Amino acid sequence: MIVPGRSLLAQVLFLLGLFSIHGTGLQASETDFVVPTSRLNLRVCPSVDGCRVIETLEPGRVLEVTGAQGEWLEVLTVEGQASGWVHGAYTSPSDPPSQQLGSEEAVVNGEPFSGTWLNIAALLVALLLMAHMGSNMSQGLSFAKLGILIAFSGLLGVVLILNQFGPLLQHWVPPSLRLQKLDFLWEPDLLAATEVGYTGFLLILAALVFSTWLSAPSKSGCKSSFLQGLALGFLAVPATAVAGALGWLALRILLFLFVVLGVILVPVVWILEHIVGPVLQWLATPLIWLWENGLRDVVIWLLTPVRWLVETILAPISKFLAKYVFIPLGKFALRVSVALLLLLPVCLPGTALISSFRTALRDPFDSVGLFSHGVGVGFALFDCVLLSVLAEAGVLTSTPPLSLTLLVGLALVGMARLLILRLSGLEGGEDPPLKVKIFLYLRRSWIEAVLNGVLGPTVMILRIVALDSDSSD
Repeated sequence: MIVPGRSLLAQVLFLLGLFSIHGTGLQASETDFVVPTSRLNLRVCPSVDGCRVIETLEPGRVLEVTGAQGEWLEVLTVEGQASGWVHGAYTSPSDPPSQQLGSEEAVVNGEPFSGTWLNIAALLVALLLMAHMGSNMSQGLSFAKLGILIAFSGLLGVVLILNQFGPLLQHWVPPSLRLQKLDFLWEPDLLAATEVGYTGFLLILAALVFSTWLSAPSKSGCKSSFLQGLALGFLAVPATAVAGALGWLALRILLFLFVVLGVILVPVVWILEHIVGPVLQWLATPLIWLWENGLRDVVIWLLTPVRWLVETILAPISKFLAKYVFIPLGKFALRVSVALLLLLPVCLPGTALISSFRTALRDPFDSVGLFSHGVGVGFALFDCVLLSVLAEAGVLTSTPPLSLTLLVGLALVGMARLLILRLSGLEGGEDPPLKVKIFLYLRRSWIEAVLNGVLGPTVMILRIVALDSDSSD
């Protein structure tokens, strides 16, 4: 077994390393450890060709051997963050890492704050903060009810997003998240037998939208309210993306203005350095002479007890608190903030879907109710158009995901209920202004509570992190 480009000594050491792992009768599952002898690529499969690089390992990083195939070793990092295959020629046997040393280094380097259990704890804390803040800012929603709503809407949002965009997301997210373990949410072609493509879904949804508009009462602006909600739901995601792009552009312009301001202040800085500075130094000459010829010694003698107190007691206590209290709490608070920001795009689709079905099944179909139903149908229409564009571009598969049937079912249920209500003599009621409809929609759909629950504690935790960072500095 010859490895090109390696010296004879390296070949012998590699064979001895393989013998130490496999030739002694030990199985790879008996927890052997190796370390890279140089920068080494961790790959998803045991080959150079066609096997994606997960990450590049630094020399000396301890790896647990879990299997072998030829010259390749299947390894797991001792932190448990990544697993894959490395070439055995570039590794050497290693002793198991000491648990005591590992735990001490973990506290110093903050590695426990990247573990699975701590991620779960941060997620639970984020959910509790969202429920507490949202219940305080919203009327009619208790802490328990809002907590259950946020958890369920987050789970539903994850299922909905992965079912539609899982093939795309698995190439974007870090391999440490192991998103491929959830591929059962998007792998099955459950709609392949129906031969209904994205175009078919769009036509069905467009027909349901048109039928709902025809079935809406003509009085009190019900038809126009449904169209307003439809436009708002369809344009909400693009408008949010445009707002984010404009915010990024405004930030770039602000940075440019700071640079321009720095150029404008160049003459002022020159005047301070070459005129004002020397004048102030000349005026302070008597004070400098007094300080150097007696005053400094007096001040040092007076501050000797304070200096002893700081160096002997306060400094060790401050270092201990910063190392074991403020820095870990700051990192955990930052992790909770990240969990909150990640929960926002996950919870909102689930909350919108739950609220849309509640509106279609239970809420009165007056002008406000039809506006809310239009928002839900608009979300569904935009989602179907987006999936169709991605499928035509070759990013997603040509088979529509199962979740599209839920969106079409939403429009179908709303139209059927509207027809039944029309046959029973539905009246439109009053038609409030558009801003009142939007406000009532946010109240009815709980989206305002979810937004308050996410943004409120996120700002609060970021302030705490900033304070901890200032105190640790």
